[in-house]
Amino acid sequence: MVDQSCRLIGFVMMDGARHFSIVTTQRKAITDASQRLPTGYAPEENALSMSVRMGDFTNVPGGFPIEVNGEVIGAAAAGGAKIEQDVEVAKAALGKSQLAGKNRSLRE
Repeated sequence: MVDQSCRLIGFVMMDGARHFSIVTTQRKAITDASQRLPTGYAPEENALSMSVRMGDFTNVPGGFPIEVNGEVIGAAAAGGAKIEQDVEVAKAALGKSQLAGKNRSLRE
């Protein structure tokens, strides 16, 4: 999880996690918070140039911005599994977070 300034505020890792899964997961959260959209939103033809220009950008699905009262306050992401599983885990992380009140929404 990252805050609205893309600073890492929470991270859980499974034993044996691979380096690039860790990096990609953090980039998913950074992309979500900075772009205020879930990862995977960019058209494929733009994704490569966006990652070159923006460094920490990724278009790999599995991350979602966190909104409270219509304002993005951070993001949660998951990685290291199949994309569908990453998406499911990231959604579950939002549901288990302390932000699970009625004003929180998952932007899809």
